Amino acid sequence: MDAEGHASSTLLELMRRTGYAFQQKNGQRIFGPPSTWTAGPPPRGCEVFVAKLPRYLFEDELFPLFSRAGTVYQMRLMVDFSGSNRGFGFVQFSRPEEARAAIALLDNHEVRPGRFIGVIRSIDNRRVYVGNLPKEMSKAQLADFFRGEVEGVVDVIVYQSVVKKPLNRGFVFLEFATHTDAAIARRKLKLICMEPGKQMIVDWAIPLPEVPDHVMREVRPVAVAPDRIAAFETCS
Repeated sequence: MDAEGHASSTLLELMRRTGYAFQQKNGQRIFGPPSTWTAGPPPRGCEVFVAKLPRYLFEDELFPLFSRAGTVYQMRLMVDFSGSNRGFGFVQFSRPEEARAAIALLDNHEVRPGRFIGVIRSIDNRRVYVGNLPKEMSKAQLADFFRGEVEGVVDVIVYQSVVKKPLNRGFVFLEFATHTDAAIARRKLKLICMEPGKQMIVDWAIPLPEVPDHVMREVRPVAVAPDRIAAFETCS
């Protein structure tokens, strides 16, 4: 049996045993979420990036391995036309602490004799900047356009012109449901012209820094007297 046949047969058995869904698109084998999952997607910080995978290592080995760290919500394995993996993938857990546990447990883990995988925190930027847009378009028009071109758009952030209020400033920020949706959209939008001969500028938005949980636990509220607030407002 070739790699593709082996991967298909073992995946079917894993799906039967676990109840996880499966689909393949955009060069990815997507395993999960489980059929029993009723909540929305996990919050940010739940995904890890897995590198240095042997080409014939598939979900039947990876799923039990990463399940040691917690509840796997979804696995995405990058594959080529032959059915072999491309040496990397992503594993998303139900909680951020499970992702941190996977890094501690499995980074530099030996999966085959002399073969050690790398497991690090995944970049979870879900916001894309798009510039060089028609300034006369409303937020509703821009939202309709982008939702018709790419999947996963959950918000279109538009800033109004300071000088000419009905107009936008010629750029938007697109917020996506997942980092994967954002990455796919970023590649696709680079090839689209909203106006003839006017190429859109598309790039990652700079994300706000995430504050680790252990730092947030040390934060304490500070009460400020009303007279001090008034004095500050007067000075500013």
